[in-house]
Amino acid sequence: MLMNLHFSIPYRAQWGEDVCVELALIGTRGREVPLLLHMETSDGIVWRTDYRVMETGIRQFRYSYAVYRGMEVVRREWHRAPRLFDADAGRDFILDDFWMETPSLPWLFFKDFNAGAARDRNADLHTPTFAQTIVLRVLAPTLSDGEAVALIGSQPPLGDWKPERALRLTFVGLCEWRIAVSATALQLPFEYKYVIVDEQTGELLRWEDGYNRVCWPVSALATEPVGKADSGVKLSNRRLLTIVRNDGIVRQREDGLWHDGDVAVATDGDSADVAAEGDYAAVAVAVDTKKASPLQVLVAMAQERGVASVSLGLLEDVLELM
Repeated sequence: MLMNLHFSIPYRAQWGEDVCVELALIGTRGREVPLLLHMETSDGIVWRTDYRVMETGIRQFRYSYAVYRGMEVVRREWHRAPRLFDADAGRDFILDDFWMETPSLPWLFFKDFNAGAARDRNADLHTPTFAQTIVLRVLAPTLSDGEAVALIGSQPPLGDWKPERALRLTFVGLCEWRIAVSATALQLPFEYKYVIVDEQTGELLRWEDGYNRVCWPVSALATEPVGKADSGVKLSNRRLLTIVRNDGIVRQREDGLWHDGDVAVATDGDSADVAAEGDYAAVAVAVDTKKASPLQVLVAMAQERGVASVSLGLLEDVLELM
């Protein structure tokens, strides 16, 4: 059976630029088939394209977005946490995306910076699916040991805003957490938030900051009203339908977690150990200094002074170059 991928992303490109999907189909033996899919837009904002997977023996697919001018790449997404999903023959995937910018705190995505991300990526990335499924994917780089991510929302299948009924997400590696929920009993749109819970007991520790997230109907779906008195819509009658929402990063206060203070840089041959001082001394990461000349400058300073102090803002600029 065939598998249909429907890509959609909002992006305001410049004149002469095109948004493309860089797609990789991964076989059962790990062999990858790279594909470049050119997208189209009717309003200059939302770009769309479809791809029907005809190849057999496809186990997973991975993708990201890039902006091209002719055959030249103008810009690529930040893709340190790639979009990677199980293939499922006969299923339609609605991939509802947004452009992934480099996070404002990129060093949090080095695995040694937090215990949650330090766990190896789960080799079995299988995400259970239903006849109609909504998959939510979110990154949580600032978790502490013993913490997990859960979901709570505005409708009974999502806990009805009751913390004791929050749905636990599954950790799949590199700060990424994921959950698949049956959409049969859900009405669109619905509101939801992520919460941080105790990994062992499930006790609510804190709510995600900011506004509620909203899952809107996707224009690629043929939806129908539930009723005159209800503004919700049902999912299409299409069988084996999966909507994938990439939700970015769990919003948590940085107060008490990170600050713009000093960072100690100590050298050891071709690498530097970067660790925050004071209450943040447990945070550390090894960096290959050959990858970025600004970091080589910092290492030279460290060699001259024994230990050099630089601001986290400068460290962020360095890591963005890697």
